[in-house]
Amino acid sequence: MPECNLCLSPISPDDTECPVCGNPVTKEDQLDPLLAKIEDRVHATLISANLKKLRGDLDGAIHECISAMRINPNSLEAHSMLGDIYRDKGNIEEAERWYQLALDLNPDSNVDKLRLEQLKTIDASKAIKQEHAASPAIRNWLIAGGISVIILVLLIILILPLIHNAPAKESDKVQIPSIQGKASQIRRPSKTTEEQQVVQPLSSEQEAAIVKNLNYSSLLTNSKIQIVNMTIDPRYNWATITYISQLLPETSQSLVLARNCVVIAQEAFRHNPSLTQVTVRALFSVPVAGRQSAQVIFIADVEQSKAMTIDPLTADLNQLVGVMNTVWTHPSIIPIMKPEAPPANHNSVIQQPTQSHD
Repeated sequence: MPECNLCLSPISPDDTECPVCGNPVTKEDQLDPLLAKIEDRVHATLISANLKKLRGDLDGAIHECISAMRINPNSLEAHSMLGDIYRDKGNIEEAERWYQLALDLNPDSNVDKLRLEQLKTIDASKAIKQEHAASPAIRNWLIAGGISVIILVLLIILILPLIHNAPAKESDKVQIPSIQGKASQIRRPSKTTEEQQVVQPLSSEQEAAIVKNLNYSSLLTNSKIQIVNMTIDPRYNWATITYISQLLPETSQSLVLARNCVVIAQEAFRHNPSLTQVTVRALFSVPVAGRQSAQVIFIADVEQSKAMTIDPLTADLNQLVGVMNTVWTHPSIIPIMKPEAPPANHNSVIQQPTQSHD
């Protein structure tokens, strides 16, 4: 029930003034507490859904998300979490539907866009496999048709020399016009757009598998980030991982970036224990000339021997930066990260004020 702003006494929706102290009551006084309580209930329900999801109770997590939407039908987090849950259950079509509903609520949600595109790619691969899975009867018809074509080609090869060796009559000769001097008039097709595009590098099977495992990690899905690329240098057992994130709140962006960096590095070391160092790059989309462009906002190196000694979910910013080497942050977006009391042998934290990383 709404409360008086002056004496905190309960007031009813029809009251124009507080029955205890006589303080005038406005509509905003009655609505704001109600909205805050609604958001608190939604938040608490989604926390319960996330806990059930982590424990493997996916049906219970679905029930909690639906309860949250009954409280607030426009809850973006509830729609997005339902997409994650159905994706984990293997129900790709239902996951795509909830991600699309989340985008209808917030078209600028880059994480939901990337996950929806990833699921559509999986659907396309399944459709191709189903098209190629022909029945035995169709395969037999294809084999018979192929044999018939081969026999026809052999007959043509045998008959053509006999036809060419027969003497031709004067009336049967065909005059072929000369095209000498007209070569310059022949129009050659220009290169297609696809031929002019630069071929993008492909990931190895091992790199693609680690990226997939990282994106399905519960620690990372709860952080609303998406791993987009990974490269491994086998000469030194080093890896570079790039992820994209939504723009973070200014008050906590340094802590969130540092925590994401260590969590990603630890997950990579668990999936590939032979790695000795991981370089983590963070991107987020910014509008440039009327379109969205990816901008590098954070880069740091993390060694396995240091990263596995802390719990990134409970560590503070000072401890997180302490296990990183050569931290770089975008000078106009993220303040430079530097421990308040760095160890004696800790590597320096640097920032390049003008150089851009794309």
